Formats: sequence, structure tokens, C-alpha cells
Amino acid sequence: MRYPNILLDFDGTVARSHPGIEGAVACGAARIGKSADLSQHWKFIGPHPRDYAIRWLGATEEEGDRFFEGYQDYYNREGWKNCSYFEGMEDLLDDLRGAGCKIYLCTSKPLESILPMIERMELRLDGMGAALLDRGITAKRDVMGRLLQDCGLDPARCVMVGDHKGDVLAAGQFGMDSIAALYGYCREEDMLPLRPTYAVRSVEELRGILL
Repeated sequence: MRYPNILLDFDGTVARSHPGIEGAVACGAARIGKSADLSQHWKFIGPHPRDYAIRWLGATEEEGDRFFEGYQDYYNREGWKNCSYFEGMEDLLDDLRGAGCKIYLCTSKPLESILPMIERMELRLDGMGAALLDRGITAKRDVMGRLLQDCGLDPARCVMVGDHKGDVLAAGQFGMDSIAALYGYCREEDMLPLRPTYAVRSVEELRGILL
């Protein structure tokens, strides 16, 4: 067993979740009178929606808040239902558990958004870290730090798997190995210069590293 503890991002790593997120982005953009290019997943899947609106749509701080409200309204009502496992992921998770690995979710999605998705997908976990909006815990490094502390995990015995640069950067800050999930919603040109420990282009390649 190379890594006893596997930390997984959700969107673009465990779940093919872009249909619901695209709808939420469109709803948020309409609320502030702007339009979004829904083909550019790397811009809005991973970063906080408010940050996306400000950086890529030219929203003001106040508009960013209204964008996020519209995003959440749609996502909490309909968007969260539109996700499924990447092909082979569910079997990989079962096999990792069979090999004695512990599975943790480390996501920047708000806790109240991710819980019904975990239940719907019957995702079995040994622990979870998610964004806590009321406590200002939104960045991946903060979510990861809290998860490590709450679960008593040694970063040297963990690996972070994710499809966003924040996953690789946060892992590096804690001295943890990382696997860039290039099959997700990232761009290779954004991920590879960060020098993740490994990079994979399919769930099958990920299996080859973790098992």
C-alpha cells in the first residue's frame, strides 16, 4: 500500500458534475446581467463561484455576492442532482477500501451542498473536509488543514488527488504528495508546471498508482 490515506477532491476527480455547475453559473451570471462561457470548465469548476465572477466576469464585490446567491439558489435546488461517478471511480474506491486504505473527501464545496450529494451517490468515507462559509473556511489549504487536524492524519502518509491547482498547492504546503487528475476539469498547462508528484489522464491510470 503506497498511501494509507487518500484525500480526494470531488468535482472533476470523483464526480462528473459539470452539468449542474454549468446551470448554476448561468443562473448566477443572469442575476447580475452578464453571460458566461460554459465551455471553459477550468475557470469555474474548482474556484469559489464568487471569485470566478469577479475574476472572469468582471463583477464588482457586490455583484460577486449576488452571483453567488444566484448560483447557490440553482445548485441547492437542482444542480446538485446532476452528477455521477467518473467511469471506474466507484470500483476503484471499493478496491482501495478492500486494500485497507482510508478514503477522505477534501472539497471546497460548502458543507451543506456536498452532504446530499454524498448521500445520493452513496459515497462511503472515513472523514471529510468541506468549506464552512460561516467560519470563513473556503480555501483548499484551510479545508485540508482542518481535515488533517480533525482526523489526526500524518501528511507523510497521505496523498491528495485533485483536478485543480489549489489541490496541488495545498498538498505541497503540508508536505503531502499530490496526484493531478488531468481527466477532470483542469488544463494540463495549469497543472503540470506545479510539479505534482504524479499526473494521470484516466481513472485507470490513477488505479495504477494507488493500488
